[in-house]
Amino acid sequence: MNTLQKLPRVLEKIVELHHSCPVCNSKQGAVLGVLKYALFDHSTLADCYDVVCCVDCGFVAVNTPSQQSDYDEFYNESFYSPEYLSRQLSKAEREYFEQTVYILSAIYPRKDVALFDIGCGAGCLIDALQNSGFSNVHGVDPSSSCVKLLKERKNIRCEKGSLTLIPFHGQDMELLVLSHIIEHVVDLESALKNIIVRLSENGKVFVEVPDAARYDKFAKNKPLSFFYFQHIVHFDMVHLRNLFVANGFKEVKKGCRTREEKGFTMPCVWAVFQKDESKKREFHPDFSLALKIKHWFENSSLDPLGTLAHIAEQKTAVYVWGIGIHAQMMLRMSVLSNCNIKALVDKNEQLHGVSIGGQQILSVDVLKDAGNDEVVVITSLIHSESMLKYLKEDIGFKGKIVTI
Repeated sequence: MNTLQKLPRVLEKIVELHHSCPVCNSKQGAVLGVLKYALFDHSTLADCYDVVCCVDCGFVAVNTPSQQSDYDEFYNESFYSPEYLSRQLSKAEREYFEQTVYILSAIYPRKDVALFDIGCGAGCLIDALQNSGFSNVHGVDPSSSCVKLLKERKNIRCEKGSLTLIPFHGQDMELLVLSHIIEHVVDLESALKNIIVRLSENGKVFVEVPDAARYDKFAKNKPLSFFYFQHIVHFDMVHLRNLFVANGFKEVKKGCRTREEKGFTMPCVWAVFQKDESKKREFHPDFSLALKIKHWFENSSLDPLGTLAHIAEQKTAVYVWGIGIHAQMMLRMSVLSNCNIKALVDKNEQLHGVSIGGQQILSVDVLKDAGNDEVVVITSLIHSESMLKYLKEDIGFKGKIVTI
C-alpha cells in the first residue's frame, strides 16, 4: 500500500460510512457535498445523503443508507420505460457498441468465449456481439421487462439477476462485461468476491464507468448534473484500478472514450482486469477527484443565468416537462423547487398518476391548455429538441420555454 497521500486538511468534516470502503475497508468518509432528489412518493430509496471520499484512499461514493435490494427493486419496477426498450439506436450509439465489441474481440479473439453481459438492459451490446459472430453470449439484468424482451423477442439467453446474484450456475464464465454497472452497486466488495468465485481460471472482466474527473468538461458549468441518484460511486481511472487490484485482480488494459445517447455525451473510462488471487491487497491513495468534486459543490450552480430565480420571484405558473433523473435533482437542489409549479408532465404513460410530493405526473396533453403567460420548463437532457418542436409547431404554445 502506498501511503504517500494523506487526507487533505480541507476535507475536515468526517462521518461514519453506512457501507465500508470497498478498496481499503475504512469506515469513515470526508464530506464533499450533499445531494437531494425529489423521488417518487412510492420510492424506497433515500432521497438525501452526503457525497463522501474515503479518508484513507480517496474512493468517492454516496453515503446512502439504502441497500442493494432497494436499488434492485427500483431497476425492476421503475427504471426502463417502454420507449427505452423499443427505441432505435442512433448512429453514434451503434458505433459505441461496435467499438465495445472491437475491444472485447482484442481481449478474447475466440468467438465461442463464454461471455456474460451483466446489466444487459435492452440487449444493445449483445445484439452487436452476436452480429459480429460471438456465439456463447449470456445476458443478466435485474429488470423483468428486459429479461422478457431479450428471451421472447430477441431469443437471447438471459436470466434475471445482478452482480451479487449471477444466475447460470454451473456454467463456465470466461469474460464478464460490466458496462456502466458497478457505479450502481452498493456493496462492491461482496460483488467482486462473487465475481472471483464465478470466473474461470484467468478469467477477465471488462468494466466501463462514467469518468467523474471529466464531468466538468462535458457539463460545462453544471458538473453536478452528472450526479444521478442511481450512481452510488463516482470513479476516475485511479480509483477504478484501486477497486479491482485491491480485490484480487490485475490490470490488463485501459482506456477512455465517450458515450453518446441522442445528443447527450458522457465521458467514460474503461479497463480490463484479469483474475489474479495471488496479488496482495494494495491501493494508491489519491484525493484529486475528491477535491475536484468538493470544488464543484461549492462553486457550481443549477441555475447559472438566474432564469429560474426570476420565474420563482414572479410566481409565474410553471409546467415541468420531463420527469426524469435531471428533473428530480432540479426539483430539490435548484430554485425550481421555489417556483409556482402547476403541473408535472411526462410522455411516459407508466408515470401518469405517480406522484412527487403529493403532486401527480400528468400526460403531455395538459400542455395544450397552457396559457401564453405561463412557462414550460423542459428538464430532459436528451429529448429537448423534439419537445421544443412539439411546443412550438405541434400545439403552437406562445408562452415562455426554458430548457435546462
